[in-house]
This record gives sequence, C-alpha cells and structure tokens, in this order.
Amino acid sequence: MVEGGFNNEEYRKNILAAGFVERPMDLGFDGIQPRLTMILPLKDEGKGIVETFNKKERYKVNVAKKQGVVCYKGTLEDMPIYDELNKITAERDKYVARSIEYLTTMYQHLHPKGMVDLYFAKVDYNVQLAFATNRLETAQKEFYKLTGQLETLNNPKRIENVQKQIESLKVNIAKYEKEIERVKGDLEQYPEGKVVSGAFVVTYLDKAYYLYGANITDDGGLNANKALVSWIMQTLYDEKGIRSFDFFGVSEDQEHHGGINGFKQSFDPELVEYIGEFDMPISKFWFEMFHTWAPKAVSLKNKLLVRRRK
Repeated sequence: MVEGGFNNEEYRKNILAAGFVERPMDLGFDGIQPRLTMILPLKDEGKGIVETFNKKERYKVNVAKKQGVVCYKGTLEDMPIYDELNKITAERDKYVARSIEYLTTMYQHLHPKGMVDLYFAKVDYNVQLAFATNRLETAQKEFYKLTGQLETLNNPKRIENVQKQIESLKVNIAKYEKEIERVKGDLEQYPEGKVVSGAFVVTYLDKAYYLYGANITDDGGLNANKALVSWIMQTLYDEKGIRSFDFFGVSEDQEHHGGINGFKQSFDPELVEYIGEFDMPISKFWFEMFHTWAPKAVSLKNKLLVRRRK
C-alpha cells in the first residue's frame, strides 16, 4: 500500500498456503506487530538531534524547555506515576490501558538486560515562574521606553504607531501578570514539579521502539510530550548508539487516531509497511474464541466502563 514499498504478495501467498490465517490489514494499534509504522533515522551532526527537525518543531521543543519542561529517566518505583498517566490517556483516547502488573513485569524482565527504560517529563514551576517574570519585566521596560518616547514625537504617523505598540504592550503585561499568578498557584500545589508525560521505550541493537506513551491533556500547550520524545532520542543516541527510532504503529483510522498519527508524523519520519500479522491456528475452537469472542467481551467491558464514568 505504501508507494515505493516492497511487494510482499509472493511471500503472503506462501504463508497462506502453509496454513496460516491472515489478520485484518489495518489493525491500527490493536495488533501485536503493527503493519504500518513510522521510523525516524537519527542524526546528530554536532548540534543535537533537535536541530534536524523543521523550524516549527524546533521552536516547540525549545519553548517547552524555557517553560520548565524537564525530562528524566524513571525507575521501577515510578511505575504508579506512569499508571496514573496511562489511565488518563486511555480514558481520553478510548482504549484499554496495559495494567500496572503487565508493565511492571515487562520492566523487571527487560530492564536488567538494558532493553527497556521508563521516561518522564515534568513541569518545573520555578523555571516557568522565572520565564514568565522575565517576559513581564521585558514588556514593562519596553512600555516605559515607548511611553517616554511618545512625549517627544511630532510625526502623526509615528505617534500613531507608537500608541499601537503601547496598547499591545498593555495587553501583554496584563496577560503576563495573570500568568505569573497562575504559575505561583501551580508552584504551591506542585513544589517538586508536575509530571505530565511518560513513555516506555524498548531498545535492541541500534534501534529504539516507542512502545507505550501516556500524557495528560492540560499541559498548558507546553508540548511536553514532544520535548520528552526528542530528549529520549538524544539520550539513546548518546548513551546506546541508537540510530533508528520506531514510533511503533500507525493507524489508518484517522477519525479516531488522527491525533497520535499527527504527533508521530510531526517528526517527519519515514512511513514503513510490513507484510502484516499471520496466525497459525493450533486449535480452531480456541482460535475462534480468541479472535471473535474475546474482542467482543473487551468491547462490552469498555462500554460498561464509559457508562459507569458518566
């Protein structure tokens, strides 16, 4: 389906002839091995991986840092923090989240082998307060400067232009003052910072796989998730020699998964198509149960959970 992709039709026919059963072409994020994924080759020519992003995405990452987004590597003790983020994300995006028991078991088995790590991004409100205060002070200085100039001007057009600038500064000053009050409240509530994004990333040889990600919605437009993923890329590039970052799955269902597809696409990765999933039924009865009735049971469970929350 991907233009210029490898034609797997001959292999597909051989697999089916051997008795395998083909899974649906678009499993979205429900399959074990995604058929469509996005892979970003990592490059650092001395200025950091972020510098290979386009201007818009570099801006988002840099602003996130200025606004106090701090990224760090978690431990097994941080699993409840990720579990809470995971539940928020699952409810928002309408999917069944992996249980904390499953994620803990995975971490306990793979982390000692250096194959998985847990990462977080949090907002340091001390940094955000300093950033907001600096913006306010800069705007105030410019306001006083232009106000002083206005008294010495004679040109009508110049006077009109300066007056517009002063009015614009008044609006910004009021906005910054309000922002500072909001940040002070956040700092009082979260003196150690507020965790807003988390991710499980698996590594093997020189490849990384963005296995699971979770984040809160109300991060104030900080782009903390983008800052986290870019930080993970750089960390793995430097520490483990990772040269390829697989976003692990793309769904063709834009209506329900357009947001996460768009997030992955914003890094400008390559779209890669695999042959898909095939099962070898050992027992036709249990195969039918697993693929037909189990999904229906899960769907019913999700609907009941949604009704209960309402």
